[in-house]
Amino acid sequence: GDLPLHLLMEKSIFSEVEEQKLIIGATLAQPKSWTSLSEEKFRDEMWSIQQQKISLLIETIKKDAASLQVTSSAQGMMPLHMAVAFDAVSYATLYTMLDSYSEASVHISSPDGRQMSPLDFHDLHRSENSEDATWIMTQELLFAFGPTLDNHRRKTALLERCCKMILDEAE
Repeated sequence: GDLPLHLLMEKSIFSEVEEQKLIIGATLAQPKSWTSLSEEKFRDEMWSIQQQKISLLIETIKKDAASLQVTSSAQGMMPLHMAVAFDAVSYATLYTMLDSYSEASVHISSPDGRQMSPLDFHDLHRSENSEDATWIMTQELLFAFGPTLDNHRRKTALLERCCKMILDEAE
């Protein structure tokens, strides 16, 4: 029952660097040890390729609710989780996906045994982009579609921004 998109999270994302005997793949965490510039460049290229693959596959299903609710057999990830985890699509595409199947915003997947919502995946990008307006807008969008997520509904700064936006729109 996996979509082609889900297959990117399976075997095909891993590749072995022959001369270094490293396994490189899509990861949601930064490496804990120092890496060389060539390793960092290779990892960045692999990440970019993965983003492009995810983006292309999501473009074909972003308005199809039936496809958007399919979970991967390995991690329980829906297309929205992958789009957010890999920061692979635009704000407009995320909105279209959420508008087509809003329940994905509160679906909990379990990569590596962790319980993760799309908003949890988005928060993993915080250190990279916490001051970025697009990152903040995306956080607000995901929260607007999933305000009942326990670990996010008590975040004061997020709630204040959302309340301010509602009050501004009411004026």
